[in-house]
Amino acid sequence: MSTSSSAAGRATIGFVLLLITFVVLCWSGVLDGYTLRYLDQSLLGSGAIYASARSINAAVSVLQGTEVSAVFVSFSVGEVLDPVNDLIERFSGLMLLALGSLALQHLLLTIVSHEYINTLLSLICVALALLWFKPGIVSKPLLVRLAAFLIAIRIALPLITLCTQAIEILFLASSESQRYENIQNFQRQLEDANNSLGVTTAGEDQLDPLQADLDAAKAAYEIELVEQATLEKLVEVAKSEAEALPQPPLWKPWEQKSGALELAEKNLTAARQRLREQRGLVVALDNEIDQIENAIECINLRSEGKSCSIFESAAGFAKRADPRPHLSAVVDRIDDFVKDLVELLISLLFRSVLLPLAALWLFVKLTIWGSRALADSIKTKRLQQD
Repeated sequence: MSTSSSAAGRATIGFVLLLITFVVLCWSGVLDGYTLRYLDQSLLGSGAIYASARSINAAVSVLQGTEVSAVFVSFSVGEVLDPVNDLIERFSGLMLLALGSLALQHLLLTIVSHEYINTLLSLICVALALLWFKPGIVSKPLLVRLAAFLIAIRIALPLITLCTQAIEILFLASSESQRYENIQNFQRQLEDANNSLGVTTAGEDQLDPLQADLDAAKAAYEIELVEQATLEKLVEVAKSEAEALPQPPLWKPWEQKSGALELAEKNLTAARQRLREQRGLVVALDNEIDQIENAIECINLRSEGKSCSIFESAAGFAKRADPRPHLSAVVDRIDDFVKDLVELLISLLFRSVLLPLAALWLFVKLTIWGSRALADSIKTKRLQQD
């Protein structure tokens, strides 16, 4: 009997410690911040891939409509590039699905990590911990299921995102990077072919996605600036709290710091680290805005018949002498481009749509099974006590 009581006591202590750990993890925001940063980076990367696809679509359309050499360009190259245009159109739609999935995950994580949700979960965990020591409570199994459901909602998205990131780093990152580089090379070959024919790819199909990317990048930049200002204030508060605590005298180097001072310094170090990461993200967004603005300016110059630089002007003049090598390079790369585009699309859909859905389904199943098993054990224990 004593062995059973001690085992039950250890299980109760472990359960309460688990609840406390969960509440602390929710309020700390460490896991949420890391997950949000990963989703931001995924959105930026996927947006860049989508922009490249739309740019290729514009370049292909211009190349197909060129009448410089009716026999070679309009018929031979145009017919070969028709499937590429169709593929990019379908790719763009599925790419928007992947972007929508990432944006939805970002939105849901922002909602579930709000302080209101954390407060509600904290109250439920406290109530569950208090009622756990009172046998015979009829509502306890129901409270266990409610707590398990809310905890699952709160922690599911960060865990799913971390699993997705782990799979991406281990299996997908290198191959996706190589495929994206191949697609960019194909885009440059298309631009070389257009330049060799003396035509420009500037148009609404190319400028509109870039302008949308620029607006999105500027909006994200403003949001991250606000986050940076918030973190700067947090660092100042943590610094003030650390400085307000008594420090060991300089003439007593052997005297240890107080626990409150060590905790304050630890919080200050963590806040400074988060601020450094946030500043890096702001700088990256600023660089991205500059790159998009330069690309838009270059497109506008080309649409006016001008070149972006002296070197481009000289190179363009040389390339216009004989466009056939550039056109042949485009035709020879079509099969590889199609393969890279399809594989990249499948990889993106897998990690942004299919994998989160599968992980969410498994997480829900495990949560339902665990809550039922825990509630049944509570009922059995209550019946034994009665």
